[in-house]
Amino acid sequence: MIKVVYLSSTEKGKQLFEWLKQQDCQIVFAETDNNKITSFPDYDLGLGFLYTHKIPLSEFKIPYKWINFHPGPLPFYRGRNLAYHAIMNNEIEF
Repeated sequence: MIKVVYLSSTEKGKQLFEWLKQQDCQIVFAETDNNKITSFPDYDLGLGFLYTHKIPLSEFKIPYKWINFHPGPLPFYRGRNLAYHAIMNNEIEF
């Protein structure tokens, strides 16, 4: 069974976490209250859903283990306040 770390900072993220708990995986760690996490247990896959803190670089080892759901087109709209910057840049699509 795959061991999953789940990080999120939004209400939608909490809903996704409830769905994830019903899947065929073992959740070994979850953070859905916007707390910064720096230490992780052993896991097979990390999922980030609108998590507002940086995941420590030490977690990005080969083979890569993370999937990050990001609300803006990368790499131009990386970081925070993405919708704000898209509005200020008069984007037609975002």
